[in-house]
Amino acid sequence: MIARFEAWFAGLSIRLKLTLAFAGVSAVLLGGLALALYFSFEVGLDDGINRSLDTRAAELGALERPAKPTLAARLPLAESSGAFAEILSAHGTVLDATAGLRHTPLLDAREITALHGSTLSDRGNSRLLARPLRDARGEVLVVGVSLAQRDHALNVLGDLLFFGGPLMLLLSSGAAYLVAANALAPVERMRRRAAEISGGERDARLPVPASSDVLTRLGETLNAMLGRVSDAVSRERALVSHASHELRTPLAVLKLELELALDPERSREEMADALRSAVEEVDRLTRLASDLLVIARAGEGQLPVRPQAIDVAAMLRASAERFDRIARTEGRTVRTDVPDSLVVALDPDRLEQALDNLLTNALRHGAGTIELELRERDGAVELHVFDEGAGFPEEFLPHAFEPFTRAEASRTGEATGLGLSIVRAIAEAHGGSAGAGNRNGGGGHVWVLLRPAELAPDARAQRSAVAPAGGRSSR
Repeated sequence: MIARFEAWFAGLSIRLKLTLAFAGVSAVLLGGLALALYFSFEVGLDDGINRSLDTRAAELGALERPAKPTLAARLPLAESSGAFAEILSAHGTVLDATAGLRHTPLLDAREITALHGSTLSDRGNSRLLARPLRDARGEVLVVGVSLAQRDHALNVLGDLLFFGGPLMLLLSSGAAYLVAANALAPVERMRRRAAEISGGERDARLPVPASSDVLTRLGETLNAMLGRVSDAVSRERALVSHASHELRTPLAVLKLELELALDPERSREEMADALRSAVEEVDRLTRLASDLLVIARAGEGQLPVRPQAIDVAAMLRASAERFDRIARTEGRTVRTDVPDSLVVALDPDRLEQALDNLLTNALRHGAGTIELELRERDGAVELHVFDEGAGFPEEFLPHAFEPFTRAEASRTGEATGLGLSIVRAIAEAHGGSAGAGNRNGGGGHVWVLLRPAELAPDARAQRSAVAPAGGRSSR
């Protein structure tokens, strides 16, 4: 039974749920208030009647009773008030009475004998107060009043509460339903607008109510989410577009070289040159595919890293020596400023990839001497690469680490614009960050912050067995 009720209640709309909850709480509160009001009104009427009887008894008891005049003559009581009084002897005989009682005793001899002090009692539709008279040898004064007006007042109040309470509950529940419907109207408008939004609407947003409540904050949060989703979709589309552009050129060259290699009129040397060129283009496609895979995994937050204890200083010196040989062919040099040894837990493959991209970027786009620095600060490893070229254009700096962005306007050449993007992805996979700027004296400055991982106890015990500093492992 409870399960069926829960299933039924769960199927109701939010407006009906709010209305039913309001009606239930209101019914309990109104019911309790009606009962409290009814009983407090009844107690108030009874207290007023009792005080009135006590006052009348005190007034009549204080008067001297002559031989002939009646109580009605000494204290006239209006018939409309329903009040009456009489004096009884110890044996129950009526000694005096107000008009209308006709000497009918209100108490019998047994009740008079058992009387001690003032006593209240209800008789039919009347309330009596009996009190012994002082110095009257057992005589008793009885005053009473009709309860007809009291009962009528209680009946009227009960009818008002019985019929007015449900009517009030019905009206308030209807008002609650309208208020809930009006309060949830912005949600319905947002729902309808969300149903109309398609993937092609980049700037589509939900209508936000002109208020400062939770619905406004919900609309603003959803719009911010739509903005982020739109930006992500735009980046994905741009990534696909740029990747298609980058793939088109090497594929076209590869096709041309293979067609030339198949030409029967070409010599063996020409055929070998064409095949070597085709191999170079295949290598370029392989690197591009690998870079795209890194960017895609980084965008999904799934770029894998396998930290192990490595001597970062030795690795940087080995990379610097390798690139120094390349730089000298162009009349440039690579200098290092690294400590003698710095063993931390990083992914050696990813670190070497980031170093290669940083130094390649400095060789390709910079000029003069390349400086490679390594620092350890607050438990993090910082890599800095400086060059003496023209530096980065100021408008390019905010987008330097975005995929397929280049400082040059032309998109020709071997560069794909993924190098710094991969550097940032590797830094973030290690819990760090990357940045770029310009030196005061001219030249570019790119830095990477990496946070080493915490090695397991057995790995820390073997910390001296670090990864080799030179040589490229397969990725």
